[in-house]
Amino acid sequence: MIRTFQRVSIALALILTTACASSRYYDARYLPAPLEVRVAAQSVEGSQVRVLATVLGIARKDEKAGRPEQVEVRVRFENLGAVEALILEDGFSLLSADLTPFAAVALAPDADLRVPAGETRTLDIAFGSSARELDWSGLNLRLAVSFQDVRVTAAGTFTRVVYAPVEPVRWSFGLGYGYGYCW
Repeated sequence: MIRTFQRVSIALALILTTACASSRYYDARYLPAPLEVRVAAQSVEGSQVRVLATVLGIARKDEKAGRPEQVEVRVRFENLGAVEALILEDGFSLLSADLTPFAAVALAPDADLRVPAGETRTLDIAFGSSARELDWSGLNLRLAVSFQDVRVTAAGTFTRVVYAPVEPVRWSFGLGYGYGYCW
């Protein structure tokens, strides 16, 4: 009987401790998901890139991994044109809704920034958050692409979604005897 109690206690402890693990992201969602932006240079014939971007999440600070609090975004570049496109690392920026800039973009060191005609590239990028309080209700992403040394800048805005219950929450307290009807 004692062994069974110990086994059950250990099993419950394991279940409860794993249930307490939190996500590395804060509970924040942004729309549209994905955001679509068309990029083309009027002076370069055959230049056309479709950019899809989505906010993966706002990652919590992780001192063990050496990662600050940051906004993580996945961006897909689809070259629909006839000329090569070059993604410009210095063209990325992110602003909060109160126009506070985030830290410079962080890309993987081996990221391939060239997008030949007919091909796609997907990049996971991160922007460290500012030290001051931010208005997280919206995020504006700016990026730049070059077609034959012609720089083209495009931008798009994400809006934070706040989840609300479908039905309003109804509370009632009382003592005694009564009759109630709820619809």
